[in-house]
Amino acid sequence: MPAIGIDLGTSNSVVAVYRRGRPESLPVQGQSLMPSCVAVKPGGGLLIGIQAKTRSLVEPTQAVLAIKRHMGDREHRVELAGQSYSPVDISALILQKLAEAAQDQLGEPAGGAVISVPAYFTNNQKEDTRLAGEKAGLRVLGLVPEPTAAAIAYGLNQGKDQTILVFDLGGGTFDVSVLQVKGNNFEVKAIGGDHALGGEDFDRRLIDLLVRRLRNEGGLSSNAPEAEIRLLNAKLKEVAEAAKKELSVADAAEVTVPDTRGALRVMRITRAEYEGEIRDLVEKTIVATLETLKRARLSADDVDRVVLVGGSTRVPLIARTLAERVSEPYTADNVDEVVAHGAAIMAASLSAVAEELAPIEVTNITAHSLGIQADKDRFAVVIPRGTKLPAQAVKTFTTARDNADRTDVVIFQGEDEKCNNNRQIGGVGLTGIARAPAGLPKIDVTFSIDADDVLKVTAADRTSARTGEVVIERFTPKPYQPGPDRNLKDLQSLRFGVSGVGCDNAGMVLRGLGLSSRDIEDKDFRRAAVLANYDVVFINCMADSTQLYGLGDSINPELNAPALQEFVSRGGVLYVSDFAYGNISVPFPGKIKFGERFQGVAGTATATVADPDLRALVGPTCPIEFNLAYLPALSARSDCRVYLTRGKEPLLISFPHGNGHVVYTSFHNSQQQSEKAQQLLSYIILQTIALAANTPLVELVESNNLRDTNRPRRG
Repeated sequence: MPAIGIDLGTSNSVVAVYRRGRPESLPVQGQSLMPSCVAVKPGGGLLIGIQAKTRSLVEPTQAVLAIKRHMGDREHRVELAGQSYSPVDISALILQKLAEAAQDQLGEPAGGAVISVPAYFTNNQKEDTRLAGEKAGLRVLGLVPEPTAAAIAYGLNQGKDQTILVFDLGGGTFDVSVLQVKGNNFEVKAIGGDHALGGEDFDRRLIDLLVRRLRNEGGLSSNAPEAEIRLLNAKLKEVAEAAKKELSVADAAEVTVPDTRGALRVMRITRAEYEGEIRDLVEKTIVATLETLKRARLSADDVDRVVLVGGSTRVPLIARTLAERVSEPYTADNVDEVVAHGAAIMAASLSAVAEELAPIEVTNITAHSLGIQADKDRFAVVIPRGTKLPAQAVKTFTTARDNADRTDVVIFQGEDEKCNNNRQIGGVGLTGIARAPAGLPKIDVTFSIDADDVLKVTAADRTSARTGEVVIERFTPKPYQPGPDRNLKDLQSLRFGVSGVGCDNAGMVLRGLGLSSRDIEDKDFRRAAVLANYDVVFINCMADSTQLYGLGDSINPELNAPALQEFVSRGGVLYVSDFAYGNISVPFPGKIKFGERFQGVAGTATATVADPDLRALVGPTCPIEFNLAYLPALSARSDCRVYLTRGKEPLLISFPHGNGHVVYTSFHNSQQQSEKAQQLLSYIILQTIALAANTPLVELVESNNLRDTNRPRRG
């Protein structure tokens, strides 16, 4: 049973096999390239390939093109004939069609398949490609980076050592890889590219040019129906693809363009005009190529051969610019098929069917840096981009807050200094850290990644010997969420302090949530050493009666301010309700602007829910009860998070200070009676707790022990 190689492309896909000492493409529907398109039949059912592409020109809303650009996005869905499909589903249909065509040509089912993926694909994109293959009924022998596959097809059995730069510009993705070839050993030295740049973008520029001309010539009405615009775009895409091919061999192309009035217009496009439209896109590929060479610690003079791969490399501007800025490129035969040919060679090597094929050794590297989220959203890299696989590295971190006993080790991949701009790929919770002042605990975070890109992350506290571990094989793009057991442990281990009851009773709300708290005496709010024994402190509204009636100094904001500032700065969370507002305005001046006493409107009010998480729980509005003695918060500074409003008046606010947070509600929690308001109240308290339920880490020791555990491997 022969194994096959598949190039699952954005625009077109190819299936190939290695036999009789060479790779060859297998025809699908009579052609070597099959459009990566799925469409709805006029009478129902689905079309795949050439017929689907034809159908897309008539009913563009009933067809799916370029689904590869959405691989890895588990939220993306497309609707066809009333049914919802994921990118994995659509890709599986395309792969199944290729496998069926291969079976027809070979006379038996394939014994396995190697599928190519862009070198710049993230782990979850790779995993979704593997899932699509399995869903199509294929035994996936492995995934191979597209440039590596091209290098194998070009460099196999060449009989000389060489450095190859593969410039792979397909329909939807751009990859550039630098490989050193020694015999049949292919070592990837650096990877670069852009998974959202390809021939589809070149087509879009031509379409935009044609649309501008139609508008100028009156062939496109400004108020044309959306359905007409969609149909016109589908037709213009076909025109643009034909023009692009003609401009690759000629100085000008004449195209017939339909307009929205039913007329046909003949337009002439010169190569110079086309190149002017795409010059910035070509420049992006050159910049990425030079950056990749730099990461490989090579110059253009060190490259023995630049190999062009992918149909979009037929654009003359690309070869000309590469010759000027890098080196004269070599255009492989059948640039659209060479990746599938390399995948077929890999498949034959892995399946051991082709006895005459010498073993192929491929050494891959990480396409993205891997690390964790440290304090202040900093991306702490543990395994840098370009590290040989397999590899292992350890970095040591400490806690950013005093007496922390828990943290989340949240794992990202990317190159930005801020985690928020990178891709989150998983996480692990670590509880039971030995409580100590910030900076003393030592938490070792170990990343181990094998040759198949399976990542294992372990976090271990040296003092308590507590560990947490996660294996990331099938990545999910959803943010890491601690499990219910972890949450329960965290909430139970937090230390809650509550002021006297007054008109509010935060302690009652905590008990309703199954949590215990301790009362804090009035005098202790001015003692930092006492507050240091708590993670969350609640000050009920009437606990500070001086601000309402002037009846004494039960909790005096002036005296409390230094201790409260220190408590929050060191990582504590302070919850203040209504008339205890002085405990915000004095220690944290300027954050919230308050009105006058008794100025607010009492009674039931309808609050607008501004926070999306809260809106998902209680809906867009919520009833709030206000006491007769009500003081409004007039405004909040821009660094505050506002959850609830009444008109422009913020009702529920939080803001960061130092390593901690402050939460303020302008209403009494004990007065909320309706079921919806009770839900809201539980949410407020839980959100307050959540701000204290995790301790960010700080990188303590720079890693100097990145271990290259690389071993040459077959495949």
